[in-house]
Amino acid sequence: MANVVIVSSSDSVEFNPWIHGTTLLLRHSADIDVFGEHKLVEDPKQADIILFGEMGECGFFAERVRAHPFYRRFPEKCFLFDSGDTVFPVMPGIYASLTQSRYRRHHTRTGFYLYVIENPFIRAQPITGREEYLATFMGSSLTHPLRQQILSSRCDKLFLKDTRNQSYKMHYEAGPQDRAPFYLEYADAMANARFSLCPRGIGAGSIRLFESMKMGRACVIISDAWQPNDGARSEWEKWFSEKVRFHRVVELCLDIRAARTFSGTARRFFDMRHIPLHPRLYLRSKKILYRNHKRLYW
Repeated sequence: MANVVIVSSSDSVEFNPWIHGTTLLLRHSADIDVFGEHKLVEDPKQADIILFGEMGECGFFAERVRAHPFYRRFPEKCFLFDSGDTVFPVMPGIYASLTQSRYRRHHTRTGFYLYVIENPFIRAQPITGREEYLATFMGSSLTHPLRQQILSSRCDKLFLKDTRNQSYKMHYEAGPQDRAPFYLEYADAMANARFSLCPRGIGAGSIRLFESMKMGRACVIISDAWQPNDGARSEWEKWFSEKVRFHRVVELCLDIRAARTFSGTARRFFDMRHIPLHPRLYLRSKKILYRNHKRLYW
């Protein structure tokens, strides 16, 4: 059994669902956890795991997390759960868009996506045999050239729709009344096919993988760089549903800790090797963080 603190590097700022959504949903999962093996605590001294839940807002190199008092005092206990598209694993943790080149058994695992606003129309819908299409894909062509190639295909057995003029507004700006028809069309298209195309976007992963599993559609993953998750992909309820998320994330953190071959300052120094390899992105991350928080993070 592990005592777990769930925290965000942005806990001190005003609540924002796109910044604090990961911690909110992980804590909710802990409240309804069906395993009951691990428990939440408030005191980091009592914790076995200090889990930072982020949504791509803590810097490309986890600068805000590394500046947090909990990390400064208890670095060996700290893990990062981040669903951002452009995140370098300078901290041990679980990353939704983890690439194969950045996977290390003693340091990283592939995670999943947590959003406060999930598509309410994505639900279990068994294959009936009456589906109109072989496969479907709705998504923006702006996030990766691969999507442009897919959306330019011409085949009567595929339902393909470019949402480049709608996606950002619907996800981040639209209200529930405007968002509902967009989400319903997306869910209906997925339900009306036997396969769901899941190409990568900005990140190597895709939330479509998990939406497809939730609905019960075979996923066609199109992303050579993506590092697959541990566990059975077809068992969404077993691995990714609300009632098991907390338990699975804690187990992954414990698994990483058990696989460590060395600890202390040497491990943390080694994990920072991504920074000198990507100096421009490191400076860009500083610029974004300063613009958002009026503070330099290193």
